[in-house]
Amino acid sequence: MLKTATELIVESWDLYQKNWRKFLPFIIMFFLPTLILSALGTITLYLEMYLPASSWASNIIILVVFAASMVFAIWVTVALAKTMLDCLLVKPTEWKETFTTSSNLIWPVILTSFLVALIVLGGTLLFIIPGIIFTVWYSFTSYVVIFEGVAGLNALRASKSLVVGRWWPIVWRLAITTVVFGFLNSALAYVLAYLIRLLPLPVFIQSASASALASLVGAVVAPLSAGAALILYQSAKQNPITQPTLPPSVS
Repeated sequence: MLKTATELIVESWDLYQKNWRKFLPFIIMFFLPTLILSALGTITLYLEMYLPASSWASNIIILVVFAASMVFAIWVTVALAKTMLDCLLVKPTEWKETFTTSSNLIWPVILTSFLVALIVLGGTLLFIIPGIIFTVWYSFTSYVVIFEGVAGLNALRASKSLVVGRWWPIVWRLAITTVVFGFLNSALAYVLAYLIRLLPLPVFIQSASASALASLVGAVVAPLSAGAALILYQSAKQNPITQPTLPPSVS
């Protein structure tokens, strides 16, 4: 039987508080690209103000850094997922080794995620409901790539096989955990932004600081939502369907 939404939330929190020191390097790495992009954005504003001719070069630099940051974020996400699974299985883990050995999974994850995005977009353009169904079917695709060494269409099929027959129970669990940890993220970001507004700072500095803190909060909360999804994936793997319920139809 799949773990309940409550169990996912409690176990994700328990995983986080017991292993936060192991997750801390990844939290920092999640936040660094945002900090760099924010600094570049500020520099660009000043350059456009005093050196208008340099704006095109600044925009190209920001675009390149943004693309590199996206690839780096995927690398960190893969390494964090492997670390979290090791912690779930009570296996020894060392973040530097995990991070280094995860680089070979970057492009398989990107390729497979691109396929998922195309399929979900196609389903959404046809009608919203197929897009939602596809999103849930392929919600475990990245974990399949990372932990089963399967990529491309085979990863999509493997993810779907874990969902079909219990689509509603899984979408319910994904929705509840997303709402709970999303609310936590928003509440913390709002409180920090409110405190920043109380300081006697220029509006621009307040806005930039609030944005940076919101990104930091997102990085800190990320292992909680990732943990819940990983625990659900493990639960689905350990509890294969015996009496499938009627899945949603896209026809």
